[in-house]
Amino acid sequence: MRAEPHANSAASVVLPFSFIEKQCADCHDDTTKKGDFRADLLGKSLGDPASHKAWSRVLARVQSGEMPPPKKERPAETEILAALGVLKSAFHEESQTKHREAGRVRVRRLNRLEYENTVRDLLGIDTPLRDLLPEDDLRDGFSNQTAALSISPVHIQQYLAAADRALEAASVRQARPETKTYRFAFNHEAEKPWSDYLHNRLQCNLHGEDLHFFLDTHIEVPVYLRQFEAVIRDAPGRYRIRIPTEARDTTGGEDLIYSVWLAAGGKRRELLGHFDALHRKESVVELTRSFERGETLIIAPYRMAKVRLDAGYSIYSPDKEEKIPKGWHFLKNPNPPIATVGPAIVIKPLEVTGPLQENWPPEGHQLLYGDEAELVPAAEVAKTARVPETILRPMRANRQLNDTLTVRLPVEKSEKAIREALTRFVSSAFRRPATAGEVELYHAMARDRLAKGECLEVALNVAHRAVLCSPDFLFLVEQGPKLNAHELAARLSYFLWR
Repeated sequence: MRAEPHANSAASVVLPFSFIEKQCADCHDDTTKKGDFRADLLGKSLGDPASHKAWSRVLARVQSGEMPPPKKERPAETEILAALGVLKSAFHEESQTKHREAGRVRVRRLNRLEYENTVRDLLGIDTPLRDLLPEDDLRDGFSNQTAALSISPVHIQQYLAAADRALEAASVRQARPETKTYRFAFNHEAEKPWSDYLHNRLQCNLHGEDLHFFLDTHIEVPVYLRQFEAVIRDAPGRYRIRIPTEARDTTGGEDLIYSVWLAAGGKRRELLGHFDALHRKESVVELTRSFERGETLIIAPYRMAKVRLDAGYSIYSPDKEEKIPKGWHFLKNPNPPIATVGPAIVIKPLEVTGPLQENWPPEGHQLLYGDEAELVPAAEVAKTARVPETILRPMRANRQLNDTLTVRLPVEKSEKAIREALTRFVSSAFRRPATAGEVELYHAMARDRLAKGECLEVALNVAHRAVLCSPDFLFLVEQGPKLNAHELAARLSYFLWR
């Protein structure tokens, strides 16, 4: 049996024309046209819809044994199977071609959210990066559509800035901070700016170390925990916060609700959650998260004005109207003659533990500089190599750090250790194993800087910066029509997690 080639848009496939001519032409030519089917008009391209439909009809009839008809002399079974095999292969090849042409997504870059999450996961940092990057355009309401994710020189400039910020955040500058447990009471002198504020005296009363919320505080002067802010200024990092609370004097013994916010500069920045204060029963909420310099917590009651009104109390007086002395007014006489009463959320002294460090140096630092690198005083390294001011005397929250550290490798292990560190980092950043050529490209960058007298940290970060601005990091790159294991894992992870 002869099978003639058929040209397709993507590849050459074969169709069993010899079988059709020998077995079908007598009954399905321009004269006979049995079943209103003409074999002589079968097309050569399965990509054509009419031809695809006609060949599908041939496949179905021959495969079911309906054709050639029983009354006719049937060909050998091997001949039928061979023709079916050729036809099925042609359909499979056409399907693959169609999939390659229409089923593949175009390479797209990470949007701002995906970029920030990826760097955070890669380096183990919580430094905000999203706001450094230009806003992503929307397509059909989504910010992760390929057509909307353009790239410009501005993007490249800001990716460089974001990479510098991320690398600085992941690099250790000081000795391992001591993990301490603090107890923050609300009657501390540091909390006077909000607790002494005139508007707040009626709403949140201090009873010893406890804070009683009877109403919401002034929106511009919230309960901004300044003691914690002072700790974070010196030792940013991951902290565990325990907040003990209790609800009192509610009408039907119901629980009350309060919120906890991440704050900076006296303003709310991010809601960390709403929590229940149980009536006449102490409960503790525990939160663990990272804090940057200048950040702290704001604790606020939730809808306490409604709770107080529903219980029959005034939102302008410390008690019910009939119990207020005649002539007293909360503005004219700000110090109430009687203590504020009614439904209240009691916030007891907070317990804060941190910074929490499971590994030292942190995992992000080890990924950047390798397991062989040791932390040494930057001033000592500066005796033999060029160390920039950003390492010798860095500024953090408008304060200069002293006795800073940087990395150094033993001379005999330097070359091998750098290559191993870069291999690990590039593979992690590219979401697949790095090739030897890729590693050598970035290794050459580091070697060049070392040869010019730069310190190890600067030399390695030149390579790290280039990796974080590489298309293989910024884009979800897929090489072929069929996803390999790493490409499939990347696509799934960004779909499920982003």
